[in-house]
Amino acid sequence: MHARTNPGFLAVLPALVITGVLSAHGGQYRGPAPAEQLPPAPTSPPQLPVASPPAPFTPPKLPTPAPGSRGPLSGGAPVPGVPGGPRTPRGIPLAEDLTRWQLWWEMNKDRYLLLRERQAGPQGPVTGDDEWYLGATRRAAKPILPGAARVARDTIVPALHRALVDTNDPHLVTACLIALAKIGEDHRDFALLDVLVRYLPARFQQTRETAALALGITRRAAALPLLRDLLLDNATGRKLARRSEVDGRVRAFAAYGIGILAAHGGVDLKAEAFAVLDSVLHDAKVWDRDIKVAAISALGVMRLDPRAGAKHKLLLWKVVPSLDKFYRAELGKAAQLVQAHVPVAVGRLLGRGAGVDAARFRERFRDELFPRVKRGPEIHQSAAIALGLLGRPADTDVGDALQRYHEFGRDQQAWWFSTIALGEIGGDANRTRLLSLLTRGRKATERPWAGLALGVLTYRARTATPTARADSTVGVALLEQLRVVKNKEAAGAFAIALGLCGHREAAPVLRARLVEERHHDGLAGAICTGLALLGDRKACGVLRSVMMQSVRRPELLRQAAVALGCLRDRQAVRDLLDLIGEDNRNTARMAAVAGALQMIGDESTLAELLKRLRDRDLTTLSRAFVAAALGGIGDPQPIPFNARYAMDSNYRAVVPTLTDQATGILDLL
Repeated sequence: MHARTNPGFLAVLPALVITGVLSAHGGQYRGPAPAEQLPPAPTSPPQLPVASPPAPFTPPKLPTPAPGSRGPLSGGAPVPGVPGGPRTPRGIPLAEDLTRWQLWWEMNKDRYLLLRERQAGPQGPVTGDDEWYLGATRRAAKPILPGAARVARDTIVPALHRALVDTNDPHLVTACLIALAKIGEDHRDFALLDVLVRYLPARFQQTRETAALALGITRRAAALPLLRDLLLDNATGRKLARRSEVDGRVRAFAAYGIGILAAHGGVDLKAEAFAVLDSVLHDAKVWDRDIKVAAISALGVMRLDPRAGAKHKLLLWKVVPSLDKFYRAELGKAAQLVQAHVPVAVGRLLGRGAGVDAARFRERFRDELFPRVKRGPEIHQSAAIALGLLGRPADTDVGDALQRYHEFGRDQQAWWFSTIALGEIGGDANRTRLLSLLTRGRKATERPWAGLALGVLTYRARTATPTARADSTVGVALLEQLRVVKNKEAAGAFAIALGLCGHREAAPVLRARLVEERHHDGLAGAICTGLALLGDRKACGVLRSVMMQSVRRPELLRQAAVALGCLRDRQAVRDLLDLIGEDNRNTARMAAVAGALQMIGDESTLAELLKRLRDRDLTTLSRAFVAAALGGIGDPQPIPFNARYAMDSNYRAVVPTLTDQATGILDLL
């Protein structure tokens, strides 16, 4: 329980009812618009001095900005609302309270749903290793289609390329660029990188941004020199862009692309990527905060594993000090929004190691929760997230600090990140803390976050070893909260937490509750997700019914469809194909259907989708959604390309190219 009244640190945004398509590169809504309005931009860029402790300051009360607002380390002039590719309203509807648990779940759900692994089934082929994201026993699945690379190369790729070259519509162009990049295959008649480069000088800014990002999504080492030149804004980069200077947003997306590329590349490529990102991060002439945040975020997702050899370890010893130097530099209070991305990046890189570096940063970020000098709320938020990544059950001082912040800390969002961090760290002591909060905390606010944290804790525990069983004590406690709670948003959190916990005894209750609450989109959608996480195939019938009754409620339709995909229900694919052909004027429904198809589609889906991609009687926007679905089906990766940036992110310390409700990397499909 909190020792004082909640200060209610809420960023207030106008409510958005998602009834149509929100234009972007081909994406979805994941997060809020930039939440802090910074002071006016300086006439010259701030200097980056040598590392030193942060200067004390008193943070101002800051109103909410419009996307694209200027400020120190900011991204220049506001971005005009140029058209882009299709969007699907995949996230929660915007509300004034950005501290709600739904936003955290939207950012982090991919690692738990893992659709490709679920669809492949226990006998499905697996390959590779992505332990940090998927867990110690969760391995990255191969594509779900037999001979998927050949199918994509010979069927999907030429169809997407044909649609791309035959249109000037930016919706369809950007959707095809992202889809082709996801598949990552050359064709006998054209080379993928050559196709993408042709769109770097495009008329529409979002097309240029998409082309730059797509170079990284290809996972091709040959794309690194192109991305380097764009990010550095050198003569070669300007020639590629056919401009006197490379747009700041294009440079930021090039940095994000380098991060994706480095995550999939060998250690030598990672070293080259670090050299480029490091030079931009510490270049005093670069004061665009979108570029700085992109560089920090890209360094954080490079996937450096000291166990992989000396080269990895040596490179890690370069990357972490580089980030630390920027974090400790005295750049002024306005730059703290940018510096707040460093703790998350460090946490992603170091993980729960036992080395000196990990211990030093655990102590550093623990102390950031209660600093001697006043720090902005985004620093507290990121410190809590980082401790969740770095902490181990044996680190009792970390658990004590997180609990203390939840009880006495200043920022409400950091309370909830501290609660989730306890679940991420795990262990008996944190389990006890969270169970106490679940039963004694405020019903509508604290208990839902405690429930999700317990779901995370038990999920990690039961997936750490193949023989682990679900925690029945936690499961019973969560089920009791679901039964007695009256607040429907809180009930949704408990439904998802029960799925994470693996408490199968909850399945009949959830099925009955879904029928009862089918007219309440938020709770019904959360129950769909909970049933999917439980692997309850008995729910397929009621899930299909909910999906088909939700044709005018696109978010619930999508959640029911994704749940059916997790349960490998092939009837859902046929039903979705019927829906996509009924009324292409309903763009919100088209967005939801296409978004679901790209996640659950299989070989039987291809012929119909390819037919619709070629159908010129459809609107170009409808064809763009089809292109996005095809790209998702042909994507060999187990998680979306932007999930590395979304998971464990501080989505409250945002800049427009990270997420702005429309055109950030986290908003893309």
